Amino acid sequence: MAAYFTGRERFALTLAGAVLRSRVTVMYGQSGCGKSSVLGAAFPQVLRATLHDAESAVSDAPLRLLHFRRWHPGFETRLYRAAAAKLAAPKNSSLASAIASWGKVRREPVILVLDQFEEFLLYHPKPAETRFAQDLSTLVADPDNQARVLLSLREDSLGSLDSLASLDELRAVIPGVLASPVRLRPLDRKAAEQAIRLPVAKWSENRFGDPGAVVVEDSLVDTLLDQVQETSGMGLSAEPSASSIAKLVELPLLQLALERLWEEDTKVEHPVLRARTLERLGGAAGIAQQRLDQTLGALPAPQRALAIRLLRHLATATGGKHAWRADDLANEIDADRSAARQAAERTILGRITGSIDRVAASVSAAGHSLFGAKGTPIAAEATKAAVSETLDKLAQGKARILRTQPDPRGQGPLFELYHDALARPVLSWVHEARISEAVGRQRRRAAFAIGAALVMLAGIAVVYTFYHRALIQQAQAQLQEARAVSTLARQKAEGGDAMTGMLATLAVLKPERPYSNAAGAALLGAWLRNREQYDLLGDRGPVLSVAFSPDGQRVATGSDDNTARVWELSGATPAATVLEGHRGAVRNVAFSPDGGRVVTGSDDDTARVWELSGAPPAATVLEGHRGAVRNVAFSPDGKRVVTGSDDNTARVWELSGSTPAAAVLEGHRGPVLSVAFSPDGRRVVTGSDDNTARVWGTPPVEELISLARAALTRCLTIAQREELGLPVPASAGARQDRERIDPPPCS
Repeated sequence: MAAYFTGRERFALTLAGAVLRSRVTVMYGQSGCGKSSVLGAAFPQVLRATLHDAESAVSDAPLRLLHFRRWHPGFETRLYRAAAAKLAAPKNSSLASAIASWGKVRREPVILVLDQFEEFLLYHPKPAETRFAQDLSTLVADPDNQARVLLSLREDSLGSLDSLASLDELRAVIPGVLASPVRLRPLDRKAAEQAIRLPVAKWSENRFGDPGAVVVEDSLVDTLLDQVQETSGMGLSAEPSASSIAKLVELPLLQLALERLWEEDTKVEHPVLRARTLERLGGAAGIAQQRLDQTLGALPAPQRALAIRLLRHLATATGGKHAWRADDLANEIDADRSAARQAAERTILGRITGSIDRVAASVSAAGHSLFGAKGTPIAAEATKAAVSETLDKLAQGKARILRTQPDPRGQGPLFELYHDALARPVLSWVHEARISEAVGRQRRRAAFAIGAALVMLAGIAVVYTFYHRALIQQAQAQLQEARAVSTLARQKAEGGDAMTGMLATLAVLKPERPYSNAAGAALLGAWLRNREQYDLLGDRGPVLSVAFSPDGQRVATGSDDNTARVWELSGATPAATVLEGHRGAVRNVAFSPDGGRVVTGSDDDTARVWELSGAPPAATVLEGHRGAVRNVAFSPDGKRVVTGSDDNTARVWELSGSTPAAAVLEGHRGPVLSVAFSPDGRRVVTGSDDNTARVWGTPPVEELISLARAALTRCLTIAQREELGLPVPASAGARQDRERIDPPPCS
């Protein structure tokens, strides 16, 4: 999709220059301005082109770019394995050693892009103590490697770094971590116009062969940009501007509006993106209103109720917006609820309904605890955790309602509406939601007031009966479930899937559940039936093909790491012989009938026949295909091999001579995906991507030689037969018979 990404070329060029100049570069920008998109699309292209120019295009791959952005616990293992695979290093290499070994072999720089780096600081409050930080320090401090590190953070996270106790530790571990910051601003109007027109033209050219086939009305562009622009100071930016005040564009709102317009106007054969459609949808604000209804309507009921209270504080009555910290909003909501409760307790009706509400809440909580359901702390108390979770949901995704801003006090991010155009829709939604909530509350209170006396008298009895009955029913249901799972586990174990049987029984054998004898017996039976014998570990890529030897004592595997392996299963721990030599993934493997050879087919357009008796195994290369070899098979006598290829042909190889000879089987109109010999070895069947299979006659070479010898013998005189040592008929007579040749057979 990089071809469709426009408007950030100058910034990407500036960023590439900063990365190549500094060992550590920090890129930051506000949430929603497109940092990850720049790193995924524009930056790699510009960086590759820059290095090609710098090195006169000496290498086809002038760099290694490692892009990582998943920082939840356990990230180090994933990062190190990915780096080792990308840099052709041993699987258990550290990040620093993998990059160092790469630099010794090739001089191309390694660019390590660490996106969403603020999550690393969130998950690891003491970053200096992590193995990753130590490796990063070694990497940055080593003058002999060509590594560069690019950290990408949200602007609010960068602004709050000074308040982090771990910042000094991080600076001590990674020298110069904040020495080269580059800021990514929202798109200006000119770049935003290109971001609208150029991708449409590119898509139109790819689809219809004409960049102008899909028309974008000028009036639509002008109107839409007017509706999504904001005005703010430039500040420190990598993109120059003619003035200190620029017309910047709210990228999330622009993207939201464009996607909705595209859905509406591209349903016809020759689309036109029209200003009239934007007007019909209510403009960018109307589209935002529709997405607002959709986003808020998708929230669970407790969070939707909490969102009503949160958005009241974030949008002003005049259509403006306020920025709040999550903790401050939680305190405000608690204060509102406390004031409402105190006001209600000053009236008789309020005290009665308050008591009823507390009884109902207790009953609901007891029911949730009995049946293992998740509690709903939002309905009982707007805790800080619930407020933070709701705010985060409203500030995530392309249809987000909120955005974050840095807090000048450095105490955490501020949440605000991500665009002024959302203020009116938010106020309207809050107003309607409050009316609906008030109606429901009045109905509930009226019903509770009518039955208050009966509820108060029977409350204790109802709660006790409900609680006792629920315990009994829960225990019975769990036992029934355990019996059903036990039956399923036995069936799975008897069918050969003992692992699934064990997992199923473990799911119902928990300390908090009644113990089931049937489940315990099923677990023991599945464990005794577990037939897994070996884990064959060693391939560094997906295993694409496997085969047993005829005696069952060995297994051959073909892998995406360009190797095959032959595993000896006779010992307690399988030992592997690595078959190296292919330059592409090994797609298929097969043993010879005697088990002494293995044939492999590869994406490098060759097959290889390996003699396993040697140390190391010797390979005979079968060359001739012009496409990847998808399938291979030995003949029943082991003297021939058939191969199927992406070049639409199969080949039958004679292995008896010093140089393998091949008979080409042509006729398929698609890649040959499967091949096999007949039991007598006289025919070959091939299956192809062209929806056909074909049966080919392939007599052995010995039979062809015998037929040729018989025909030749019939064309020789008796004297010639005697001279060559061939059989002479017993009835050979006079000399004229010895010199005569029978014409018909010789013709």
